[in-house]
Amino acid sequence: MQNPHASRNWLKPSSNRDGTFIAEGVGMTTLRWPLLITFLLPACIAEPPGGGDDMLVDPPSSRTDAGPDDVEPPRMPDEPVITLGPVPSTTYWSSVPVHGLGPANGRVLIETPVAGALTVEVGADGNFCTDVPLAEDTVNSVRLRGVSSAGVIGDAVMINISQEGSPPAPPSSPPARNMARNGSTSTSENVTGELDDIVDGSWDTVTGLQNALFDQDWVWVELTSRSRIERVIVVSDESCPMEHYEVLFSNHDVPGAPTDSNENWTYSDVEVDWVATELSFEPFVTRHVAIRFLSQDCGNWNRGYHKLAELEVWSQPDATPPPQEAPSCLGGG
Repeated sequence: MQNPHASRNWLKPSSNRDGTFIAEGVGMTTLRWPLLITFLLPACIAEPPGGGDDMLVDPPSSRTDAGPDDVEPPRMPDEPVITLGPVPSTTYWSSVPVHGLGPANGRVLIETPVAGALTVEVGADGNFCTDVPLAEDTVNSVRLRGVSSAGVIGDAVMINISQEGSPPAPPSSPPARNMARNGSTSTSENVTGELDDIVDGSWDTVTGLQNALFDQDWVWVELTSRSRIERVIVVSDESCPMEHYEVLFSNHDVPGAPTDSNENWTYSDVEVDWVATELSFEPFVTRHVAIRFLSQDCGNWNRGYHKLAELEVWSQPDATPPPQEAPSCLGGG
């Protein structure tokens, strides 16, 4: 029977006397093992072209030959954030300013019940402000979202503002005041009754004044404060009307008696034939007002007698304060 291995060339190592191995086989040239190893080893350990560093693998992001699976996904930009300033929860105004910080050079989208969608541009510093109209007598829900310059839309911020009531009425002009009322009084006369009755605010109380030297008779009122006056009202008694007198003014703190020779006083000569006389002036500032009697009135040839019911000194009304304005991004409120 034929040997199945007889037709194959088998290597069979054998030992030589010099310690080397010899490969023997049918149809093969005898080889020495050291020669084969010497031939193959350099090919196994040779460095690749370019040196050992070429064995390092570059990251996909820096490789030009990276495939689709090696590319990193693009980084998403940060979502814009809105930080609001103080906003009232309740107001009687028809609009309120909404302000805060948003995406620099971006926009703020605002949804309101009244105006619908609003778009507000944001400056380079991030500040924004807009006046948001409100529906009357209800709670207004306002929604704000920031949009970055790259078009990224941020999360919504909600605020609720209740509109109720009406703005206050415009202020009225402050009335003029009688600055002589309850002022300090003095006189050169002999007094019948109470001298302070001439500044008590009532025309029903009458003070009698008399003096033998009627050409130097006077009554003097220091006003409650230095004032810009425009009217003086002198009220005498109908049983003894005052016919001829002077009204004098002084803005000095201590002017001295209102006599003819005292230059601290200025005067207006007045002749009347009625119980009450109103004198009007271009408004000016004064601290003192006096009356100097120039006739005997109810007296006789050597004695003056006068009945004075009231001396009123009216200040100029203050300017009407401006009406209160609704708060807005431009000011007011």
